[in-house]
Amino acid sequence: MSSLPLGSSQEINDIQYQIEVYTKKIEHEKINLKIETERYNNQLEVLLKLQNKKRPAKKKKSKTKDKYAPPHLRVLPTLKKEKPLENPMVIIKEVNKKNYDSERVSFS
Repeated sequence: MSSLPLGSSQEINDIQYQIEVYTKKIEHEKINLKIETERYNNQLEVLLKLQNKKRPAKKKKSKTKDKYAPPHLRVLPTLKKEKPLENPMVIIKEVNKKNYDSERVSFS
């Protein structure tokens, strides 16, 4: 049994052949998927006509697109500010925060 040296032309040809085989399989599956999608959509249309319904509106796939949208198109969340008199815990937190900040200041 003789082994081919790494990078031999026979080995390269075998790899190229395998790539071609898998590429053909992928293309075949893409075609099958497209056909199945068209069949499904046609059957759905027929079903909806029989049920006398309209096609439902498509929903957004993901909200991550908002992150990448231009700044003038982004919708920023609205922040609700609490009035200190409405919630006494806000006053206590603010006072504690001020005390903590003043204790951290060191005089040199």
